Amino acid sequence: MWRLFKPLFEPAVRHLTQQKARIAELLDVVRRLEAQINLHARNNQAANHDLATRLEALTNLHGHLAKELDVVTRQINDVAVRSNGLAERNDNLAAQLNGVSHQIHDLAVRWDAVTHRINHESDKSETKWADASTRLGSIEHLIKHIEATSVSRFDNLEADRNIVRQINGADAGQVGRRIRTIGKLLRPHTAVGRLKLRLGGRADGGYICLDDFGGVKTALSFGVDQDVSWDLAVAKRGLVVHQFDHTVEGSPTEHPNFRFNKIKICPVTQPGEESIGSVLASQGLNDPASVVLKIDIEGSEWDVFSAATASELLTFSQIICEFHGFQFVEDDQFYEKVINVLSKIASLFHVIHVHGNNYCPMFLLGGVAFPSLLEVTYVNVRRCEFVECKEIFPTPIDAPNNSTRPDFFLGNFIF
Repeated sequence: MWRLFKPLFEPAVRHLTQQKARIAELLDVVRRLEAQINLHARNNQAANHDLATRLEALTNLHGHLAKELDVVTRQINDVAVRSNGLAERNDNLAAQLNGVSHQIHDLAVRWDAVTHRINHESDKSETKWADASTRLGSIEHLIKHIEATSVSRFDNLEADRNIVRQINGADAGQVGRRIRTIGKLLRPHTAVGRLKLRLGGRADGGYICLDDFGGVKTALSFGVDQDVSWDLAVAKRGLVVHQFDHTVEGSPTEHPNFRFNKIKICPVTQPGEESIGSVLASQGLNDPASVVLKIDIEGSEWDVFSAATASELLTFSQIICEFHGFQFVEDDQFYEKVINVLSKIASLFHVIHVHGNNYCPMFLLGGVAFPSLLEVTYVNVRRCEFVECKEIFPTPIDAPNNSTRPDFFLGNFIF
């Protein structure tokens, strides 16, 4: 009987065998889809919940397909040993395979939807991360501004207290004489045959320098914080800029000529701290007038310069410094330190520019108006000739540190 019907059923058997192979291939595709979804689910946490739900549905579908494949396999084996009812089973299998085909098509549609969702969520995640990074940067900048403003307000309070003490009987005349003596040590000069220029930002962080960098290949930047516009301008002129700041992890801007050091500048050298002399020695900088120094270390400059020797200072062609705390000149020890430092520098350098930093207040000290924070540019006396300065400060190339307030008028700054 089997031999009689065998030729009739062999095409159906082959067809079912082919369908079995196709189902196996489709099952393999489903496994790969499942693996890809798992990968995307791990990589995109924002879509984890939605993908987990879809993955569970696909896993259930995978189990269902596996069961269907087992059914088809058993049916094919039955066909090989049975002849009765083959036509009916063939129709049944065809219907089942048609159902599987629809399910696989539905799975493909779902996969396309999942892929689109993954890509969409990935784009959204990247956008949100970039936006979060930008907002974090803005918050960090705001915190820095608040800290600076808090220090300035504290200085304002201290200044008000000093003025009150003078009104209540402190020797205002002595304070006035002291601030005039300081002013004389900071008298501006004009460098013959040289021009001045502004390097750095238009507001805080930019400084006036002498356009005289011949033979100068190195700059030291003491105090970096979040503004390195001066450092960047100098680096673009070909100078190697050694940056020192113990309060930040690195320079906020990168440049091939930047060399950042997370080190505090102090009067003496010890672990984590360097002096002017030790920095010069460690970098092999000893040629006279061959290095530019920019220093803004929030009041520590007085002790640092006190400890520096004349030979160390003569290594610099220019010194651009922010001097803090002039409102405290009635303190004898502080006044003596200020006079010693300014006298030492004045014997080796001439002031070519002064500018009052308007982030801190202007004080009336013994009847003499004087900024509590003064930006001073010195030039080594060996670099050029100097004559009496006739400029009025601020000059056209100056700009207020705080753009929301007017710049301080210093006149000719002659005391």
